[in-house]
Amino acid sequence: MTRPAFFILFFVGIVVASLVTSCKHDPVYPPGWMPRIDTTGLGRCDPDSVYFANDIQPLLARSCANSTCCHAGTRPAEGILLINYAGVIQGVRPGRPDNSEIFEVITDTDPDNIMPPPPYSPLSSSERNLIRGWIEQGASNNACNPNLP
Repeated sequence: MTRPAFFILFFVGIVVASLVTSCKHDPVYPPGWMPRIDTTGLGRCDPDSVYFANDIQPLLARSCANSTCCHAGTRPAEGILLINYAGVIQGVRPGRPDNSEIFEVITDTDPDNIMPPPPYSPLSSSERNLIRGWIEQGASNNACNPNLP
């Protein structure tokens, strides 16, 4: 085998090996999937605070990011994955709900733009207010222990 052919074969082998080993798949969540919140070691919940892990993540998991909705799985709608804080915060401007994409889409009244779209139920006013409050409070990646007095 000539030297150039050997190097070409070697290079092709490296490219193929890197493509095969770099393939990753997003998890597919079962119907009704809800994130587990480990509150061990966390402080007491302040009734005037909104917590991402306790309040926002479960709300989004129920309405926008479970296996039957649009923003989870291997092909999330618009590439927006709402299964964790990193994905959610991309559509948020902390302290500014009216300039945050996530708040704009959940409060849109245009039937063509409303989120979540039919046949899913729109968020209730209390759920929208919870998201507004979390954004107004700085959209922190926070949690509390609801079992503490």
